[in-house]
Amino acid sequence: MDLEALHGMSLKEIYGPRPVEFLGLWEYGGWRLKAYGIAFNRDHVRDELVRAAREIAGEPLPAVDDGRSSGAGFVVVHDSEDGCYVLVDWWVQIEMHQAIYASPIDDPQRLERMEVPVVACVYELGVTDFERRLWLDLVREDPELVRERTDAPDLTRYLQSHLATGVI
Repeated sequence: MDLEALHGMSLKEIYGPRPVEFLGLWEYGGWRLKAYGIAFNRDHVRDELVRAAREIAGEPLPAVDDGRSSGAGFVVVHDSEDGCYVLVDWWVQIEMHQAIYASPIDDPQRLERMEVPVVACVYELGVTDFERRLWLDLVREDPELVRERTDAPDLTRYLQSHLATGVI
């Protein structure tokens, strides 16, 4: 079955611009995650999905003092056309680690971790690309962000920089 029949809408509708917004900085046991919302056919991600995302976003994170983890990352909360998705991404030296949660569109609070080999949708990848470029630029300026250290790296510039609210 093609996408148009599956979703009952045209490809133009599915791939139209979507609002993206910065939802703030979320903290979990020493981790600081920049949160973003992406919405399909809505001005904003539904509050109930944002609340559910905040509740589970800390679950996959390792201990921040493991000697490798940066203590920083980002979350993408996507109120999509076919479901609700939460991507939790965190930096471990030069790697980005990720956990993805999903729930039915009509039950956004029923988020469950996905175990399928998916990376992200094209809209979520817009946020990921911004964060990857920012991380790489800052690490090139300050390699201490990824070296094993006993003290936490200064992530101020990374955490204060975020994708501007707009359309993706």
